[in-house]
Amino acid sequence: MRTELRASHKTWQSPLRITLGYVVFATLWILASDWALFTFVPDPTYQPIFSQMKGMGFVAVTGLFLYLLLRVGAVTGPSAVPVAADSRINRPANPRFVLGAFIGLSAIILITSYIVTSQITRLIREKEIGVLTAVSDLKASEIEKWLEERWSDASEYSFDHQFGDHVHRWLDLGDNTHRERVVGRMKAAQISIDYESILLYDVRGRLRLEIGVAHGTHPNLERLVREAAKTRASQFSDLYRSDARSDKVFLDFIVPLVFDDRDRPSIAGVMVLRVDPDHYLYSLIQHWPLQTGSGETLIVRREGNEVLFLNELRLRSDRALTLRMPLTALRFPAVQAVLGKTGEFEGDDYRGMPVFSVIRPIRGTPWYLVAKVDRDEVLAPMRNVQLVSATITLVAIMLAGLVVGLSWRQQVRNFALRQRMQEAEKQALVKHFEYLSHNANDLILLVDENLHIAEINDRAHDLIGYTREEMIGTTLIQYRSKSARKTAAEDYARFRSEGSARYETTLNHRNGSEVPIEVSAVRVEVEGKNYYQFVVRDISERKQHEAQLMKARDFYVRILATFPNPVWRAGTDAKRDYFNQAWLKFTGRALEQELGDGLTQGIHPDDLQRYVDTYLKAFRAREHFLMEYRLRHHSGEYRWIADHGEPIHDPNGTFLGYIGSCYDIHDSRLHGEKLAAAAEQFQGLVEQSIAGIFIIVDGRFVYVNPRLSEILGYQPADLIGHEAVETIVESDRSIFRAHLALCLNGEAGSQLISYLCRRHDGLTVDVGAHINRATHAGKPAVIGVVQDISDKKRAEARIQDYIQKLERGMLGTIKAVSVMSELRDPYTYGHEQRVGDLSGAIAAEMGLDANVVKGMQIAGYVHDIGKIVVPAEILAKPTKLTKAEFELIKSHPEQGYEVLKEIDFPWPVAQVALQHHERLDGSGYPHGLKGDQILLEARILAVADVVEAMAAHRPYRASLGIDAALEEVRKYSGVKYDAAAVDACVRLFHERGYTLKAGL
Repeated sequence: MRTELRASHKTWQSPLRITLGYVVFATLWILASDWALFTFVPDPTYQPIFSQMKGMGFVAVTGLFLYLLLRVGAVTGPSAVPVAADSRINRPANPRFVLGAFIGLSAIILITSYIVTSQITRLIREKEIGVLTAVSDLKASEIEKWLEERWSDASEYSFDHQFGDHVHRWLDLGDNTHRERVVGRMKAAQISIDYESILLYDVRGRLRLEIGVAHGTHPNLERLVREAAKTRASQFSDLYRSDARSDKVFLDFIVPLVFDDRDRPSIAGVMVLRVDPDHYLYSLIQHWPLQTGSGETLIVRREGNEVLFLNELRLRSDRALTLRMPLTALRFPAVQAVLGKTGEFEGDDYRGMPVFSVIRPIRGTPWYLVAKVDRDEVLAPMRNVQLVSATITLVAIMLAGLVVGLSWRQQVRNFALRQRMQEAEKQALVKHFEYLSHNANDLILLVDENLHIAEINDRAHDLIGYTREEMIGTTLIQYRSKSARKTAAEDYARFRSEGSARYETTLNHRNGSEVPIEVSAVRVEVEGKNYYQFVVRDISERKQHEAQLMKARDFYVRILATFPNPVWRAGTDAKRDYFNQAWLKFTGRALEQELGDGLTQGIHPDDLQRYVDTYLKAFRAREHFLMEYRLRHHSGEYRWIADHGEPIHDPNGTFLGYIGSCYDIHDSRLHGEKLAAAAEQFQGLVEQSIAGIFIIVDGRFVYVNPRLSEILGYQPADLIGHEAVETIVESDRSIFRAHLALCLNGEAGSQLISYLCRRHDGLTVDVGAHINRATHAGKPAVIGVVQDISDKKRAEARIQDYIQKLERGMLGTIKAVSVMSELRDPYTYGHEQRVGDLSGAIAAEMGLDANVVKGMQIAGYVHDIGKIVVPAEILAKPTKLTKAEFELIKSHPEQGYEVLKEIDFPWPVAQVALQHHERLDGSGYPHGLKGDQILLEARILAVADVVEAMAAHRPYRASLGIDAALEEVRKYSGVKYDAAAVDACVRLFHERGYTLKAGL
């Protein structure tokens, strides 16, 4: 009784202790962390980030703390005190686990601390970079504005031609009355704008006047003065140290002074406006708008391979124009500036101190501005943050160690209490269980609510090979087979919620085999505590019998599963209880989604009601059915299928349901619809076509459209069934039959033919037909499209006649021109005619196009037309030509080109005439072309020209004969003459019997 009271007391006490412990710990964490946050991090900029990180740490640490409290409470709570529970499960946590929990808590705390400090460091850096960017932009704009004002002052003098005239009259003309005006103007400018001094130079570069403090001149200034006078453009000296006073830095603006000399601008002199940067520029650069110990602005420029600092430094004195750094020192912002870097940069300054910096160029100058501040100064606020972080981290780790230690100590105490309670309850269970299971044939177990075995009878050894002593105190699930453990949670949940359950599962035998069992579980109460009594029956024999039945059933199911078409099955309730893989693959849905009436979700809404009505009507009448409907494919498309359902019965005739198979008819159905639409459209096109159309089977018309009937002058009914050749004139019938045979035999594809038809009225008509092989009513057929081409034939005949007349006229003209040229040289009379004919014959022998052959003839007829400019006495000279005479002869290809180039031949006649004396090796003239640089036509003409020239008589020699001519071109074949042209020429004379004509 005392044990029950103690357990009841702990039932309510444990949750209360857990809640109070969590509340106390969470309150202490919040108070301590908030105090530390507002004490050590007063800057509102960083408090939100720190607060977020503190919250993350709170969740992590208190969450783990709560877990440990719950673990301790679970050990002491009533649900954690199973009767005869396995002592290994109820032992205190392993020391390794305790150490791991402490290390995990510490790691979380350290990581949180690191993230906090990293985030705040990033924010501080970004804020300072923003400040540096604003400062650099402000100072750069002020410097640029100041420079613009100085240039504006300088431009005022340069554009003041009246002032330039005064300077001219004083310096150049010696009129001292103008000197006073010049001096007065310069003094006024020096005083009002606070220039250090103003200098005036004449056009020869001599200093004539200096207003203000005199500091002398320097060579670079004199060069700039001469440059300004020469170019009439203002110059900029950049910052420099005075030769007279090395401690002074100046900046000069050099301005040419212009006056009007007879309305033409001329240079009167050059004015130098000298500025002391200490008066404004350096103070502007050195001023820092915020309170800082190391903030500084620098102006630098590049000189050769070094960086030159232009202004005085805040932290080092007398460094303007003296401090230099090599360009190889890339860690310095000044070096990065002159190398083109802009924006933020983190490196070292001239003192070697780490700094944050921002770089930007000064527009219109070679200067770069660098705004920087020491990294240590920027990150100084992080010391407080790091102190807070370190303090909180240390306290949190100490608390984590305390919590983990207390939790583990509580577990040890609870373990001893649990052992005492288990022993007392075990004795009570043994007495209750002995009378139930002493002589039972089934395995009987008694388990607690945590599914630990409290008692078991001796049947366990016969069933699964384990003794009673081995199984007591172990968990029930460990005896389940691996395949049955997946459903264990569901089975246990059912009898826990309902108080009883019946199910089948399998157990692991000690020898490794699986034992099928049937389990009946019921909740029982023993001495006020709930237990579950399991009665386990061996159903091995029953399962073997069922397995044989399933094997037979699976045989047919496998057939259905591998069937290529979608298959479904329905039970006596008309609900589908099976779909094969082909169905699931088609729909792309899971089996669970299709079972029952789930498949109706995939049927097209327009077909759904018709499907349901047809299916239920057949189901009630136990009749087969065949229907077509649209089912959603896995691609999302609705596809037409044909569904054939048949009722199924067992051997005794008992109705078992329906089985159905489906076929995808989507493509064929759509194809049929398209064919019907296409047929209708085709018929409309054919009947209304402007071309005649026919189909011939076995030589007879089986179809003619109205247009063909109109062309032939018949009615369609008069042509159907008649021989097609009856409409063709007899002279063309054999040709028509031959083309039909080629089509039907498959020896030729589509063919274009033309023939003469005889109309019904006796007149003839020229037609063109495009015929092709086809099939009509299962028989080979020829389909043709016919056009009346009578008008086209007549037009073509007229055009061809006209073309022939033009060609004859052109050829006659060319021959006449050739004859006129040759009349000047009676010894070469007929040369161009023979060369043209031989060139055409060679081109034909080489297999070139007939059009090229004709072009070769034309080119040959006029190739020497350029000789018309050569005196006749040179052409007919019987002795050796002089060098000058030969050079005149060699000009005839170019002269011929000039004559022919304006004539629009369809062939390159002018180019051939220009190149016919060129040779492959470059030894020809007039341009010494080589190889493929010479047109093929010119290479052919060259061979013909040489052969004809050597074979013909000349005034200075007798004919050398055709054999010598052929030997000449063979000798230099591929060297001077085209090898293919030479081979073709030789074949003409030796194999084809070609001869050169005697004359025109």
